[in-house]
Amino acid sequence: MKYLEGNIFVNFYIFGAAGIIAVFIGGIVYSKYGLRWSYILSFFMAVCGSVGMILIQTKAFAFDTQLQRDAFDEKFMPILILVLKMGIIMSFIITTQVSFTDDRIFPSNKRNTSVGSCGMIARSVTIVAPIVNEWP
Repeated sequence: MKYLEGNIFVNFYIFGAAGIIAVFIGGIVYSKYGLRWSYILSFFMAVCGSVGMILIQTKAFAFDTQLQRDAFDEKFMPILILVLKMGIIMSFIITTQVSFTDDRIFPSNKRNTSVGSCGMIARSVTIVAPIVNEWP
């Protein structure tokens, strides 16, 4: 978060708020629209947010002054963070819900082992991510 353009404090607040909102919306979207459309929506949100962030971080938009660029970054980066984080959290919520209720993803006789193994691997990789981020 500290390397993103815009105000770091606003970005962190939006990051946290997006997680809270997505937890509520993820379950509702899954129960109303089903597995396929829930994933399509959450992946679309994540892709849109990440492409927007890449465009802002690479300074793909031309501005006359640095002040205009900073104003643009401070307005649009929180929106992109909201969309990206909501898409990611919604996909996690949907995956968690599906992994315990749908036999198409994990068979019922292997469910505990497979969900536990996937969770352990995901958390192990997540622990290393901040360290890798700080390498020169």
